[in-house]
Amino acid sequence: MICHIVTEGDLDVAILRAILKPELDNKQTRIWSAGARSAADSLARSILAVRNEPVILVVDTDNQPVREVENHFEHSLGAAGPREMWRVCLAVPTIEAVFFDNPATFVELFDDSISESDKVLARFQPKEVLEKVLAQLNFKYNPEGVTAFLAKKGVSPLRQSRLVEAILKSVTELATTAVISV
Repeated sequence: MICHIVTEGDLDVAILRAILKPELDNKQTRIWSAGARSAADSLARSILAVRNEPVILVVDTDNQPVREVENHFEHSLGAAGPREMWRVCLAVPTIEAVFFDNPATFVELFDDSISESDKVLARFQPKEVLEKVLAQLNFKYNPEGVTAFLAKKGVSPLRQSRLVEAILKSVTELATTAVISV
């Protein structure tokens, strides 16, 4: 059974596709871009209700209260399918936070390209800081530019971020659940 990861946009997909390449290579995991947070919720519910396949919804909190966002999506997905078939993984505040989640990641990915003030700002505005740092390194802030950057630098430090660890744990749990329920 395929585990579907549904997220908001093409940049989110590019980041996750690079980081989760080993999981995607086994053809048991797919990533979908829905275009927006509400569309991601709708697509995840549709996959649960129509295909009856496991779903991981990965959305940004966009500086909204984490518990509030989590409750909203858990309630929404819960109406579409049983809890053992879905997970919600929140990017706090946005998916770009995976680049700044761990101080060791700064050095490994950006060398000395990120200032101390940007390290602090990245906790609250990771999207803006990533865009600035990528521009300094001559990469565009778009799916192709981020993919090229990650191909050059590697993704292993990003696999240690809290969000990616939560996604990987969810993939494992849902794969186990799917096998049991078949």
